[in-house]
Amino acid sequence: MKHRHDLLIGACAASLALFACLQPALAQSGSVLSDTSDVELQQKVQAQAAEKIKCAPLADAAKAQEAFASAVNDKWDRAAVGCAIEYGLTAFDALPQSDERKVAFGLELMGAIVSYFDVIDKSYNKLYESTDTAAELSLRWETNRANGDKVLAALEPAAADVVEFRLLSAAFKLASSQRGVDPMVQGKLQSEALAGLQGVMAEKPEALGGLAPLLMGQLLYALPGFLGGDVEKAGALFERARSIDPNNLAAYRGLVEYHLKKREPEKVAAVLEAALKVDPQALNAQDFVDDAQFLGGLAVRAGREDLAASFNSERAKMLAEKPYLQTRKKAASFGHGAEDPFTGKDSNELK
Repeated sequence: MKHRHDLLIGACAASLALFACLQPALAQSGSVLSDTSDVELQQKVQAQAAEKIKCAPLADAAKAQEAFASAVNDKWDRAAVGCAIEYGLTAFDALPQSDERKVAFGLELMGAIVSYFDVIDKSYNKLYESTDTAAELSLRWETNRANGDKVLAALEPAAADVVEFRLLSAAFKLASSQRGVDPMVQGKLQSEALAGLQGVMAEKPEALGGLAPLLMGQLLYALPGFLGGDVEKAGALFERARSIDPNNLAAYRGLVEYHLKKREPEKVAAVLEAALKVDPQALNAQDFVDDAQFLGGLAVRAGREDLAASFNSERAKMLAEKPYLQTRKKAASFGHGAEDPFTGKDSNELK
């Protein structure tokens, strides 16, 4: 079923911002809320955030499942995806344990939950958050973590031996630990996830479109050597992920990073050129414009302005076709918005 394929492969493949899994927990960073000791203000803002993330009640299980399917891939709208997951939980809870559809739908729901961490993460401004936005995003993150724990616990009795369940469990540990956890806990979760991914790689590396080699590659590339990191193995894993799913732009991103690190300009160019041949219509539109922006930036780093311009052109076409997509404009230093304070150029334009 195409919808399920989109969730469990396309969505999950982008579940982690590339190499972000080792970043410090940032749920409280750079926000007015985290800097204040005013308990009353904190409570007020948190109550407002709770109201903001509420979804219209939808008790009918069939309608809840339809609502889940209709909005869960709308990654440009964090509120819509958040409510889609809530409706998915309603539909999942309504299925009896004996219903053979429960495991299949539960895995689909877990794919959405893992992917939603990326949606929330990309909503953070990289420099500074307003108080209300910081509170909202933090609450969405913790709610998503709790929802994932709930679904995994419900699935485990029937799906513990299912490869896709173990793979999504590992992906959930990696994605959920990016924010709001102690570094020691984060390290523990990453170790558990790596062990789970190794098991999947030994049994079924092609599961969920090669998600296991992609995530293992990201981990091994990001980890220092004394913690088990291995750049060479990471490069091979990215290539394995791309061979399993040639449309997975996250695998291309990993390969470009790897060849840049190895100072292999010809191979960098070859991977970028191959990425440009991926059909944007085969991907989630928001994922495509995000990945095109990232790959264009890598092309600039590689000194290939021509390839950067091509990524920018394809991205511009998609944004013109779907103007509701997020452009991911970020504030630059010195308060000059998205413009470079020295050149006046928009940093989001790759050409």
